[in-house]
Amino acid sequence: MHNLFETIIKESTNESIISVSEIKKGFSSDKKYVVTTKSKREFLVKLADAKEFTRKEKEFNVHVQAFNQNVKTNEPIIFRKHNDYCLSVFSYIKGLDASEVLPRLSVEEQYNIGYSAGKELRKIHTIKPNHSMNWYEERKSKYERYWSQYQDSNVRLEGMDKIHTFIMDNLSLIIGRPISIQHDDFQVNNIIIENNKYAGVIDFNRFDIGDPIHDFYKLGQFSREVSVPFSVGQIDGYYENNVPNHFWELYNLYIAMIIVPSIVWSVKVTPQLVDEMLIRLQNMINDQETFSSPIPKWYMDFKSAY
Repeated sequence: MHNLFETIIKESTNESIISVSEIKKGFSSDKKYVVTTKSKREFLVKLADAKEFTRKEKEFNVHVQAFNQNVKTNEPIIFRKHNDYCLSVFSYIKGLDASEVLPRLSVEEQYNIGYSAGKELRKIHTIKPNHSMNWYEERKSKYERYWSQYQDSNVRLEGMDKIHTFIMDNLSLIIGRPISIQHDDFQVNNIIIENNKYAGVIDFNRFDIGDPIHDFYKLGQFSREVSVPFSVGQIDGYYENNVPNHFWELYNLYIAMIIVPSIVWSVKVTPQLVDEMLIRLQNMINDQETFSSPIPKWYMDFKSAY
């Protein structure tokens, strides 16, 4: 593997490498490495199975579009197929995951980083896909498939039937929604902080297309439990402190719609973490007061206190 990296890095940068270290974080099937050259430059190299070429090429191209839109992210340098692998090379963003750093910072610092994150997410959503879709039909059919799989599983979440009814009664809200590129995993584990400042977002591995507001569900699912100030800041930054009412109605619905898919995914992929996921989902339900309140309790509490 070292020889492969040496060839690719030398070809694209004309530099020789001195070290390769594997990154073992995350749930992606990609293998990820930090490659350091003799001049101390660092690169992120991602390897995927060659069978994923079409998807990985699209992912790389979306990353290129984001970088060209001045989104703070690692620079995409080269993508190619090599024997059994798809290989992507990026610049490496120095810093630490926001999930590690945010709890150590002041409330103001956390909020400001979230505000910057919101502005960056807005840039991503200016990228338009090269094909159209019926968002309503896509989300409706996808949710119904997951609902069927949930019913076939042996895992149950109290009150889920009532939440299902809420979803079906409000699904018309997503008819005619605008469509853009979505990062689809925009949360604290994919945001890098350096010197207590927002440094960039990484990993477009789960990119998708759809309603931009759908990109906020990971905020309620993951980011909020790490840092409420960051989460409030992300929403405020996205809308420059003028959050429209329709955002909350859609956010509330999308949070409800992600519960069943999260259970099904966890049962299939991380069965050892199902109980942890159920606790997280129950917290989300409580945040939305079982979806009777579009604005989450943590947002209102923060705004009242600050």
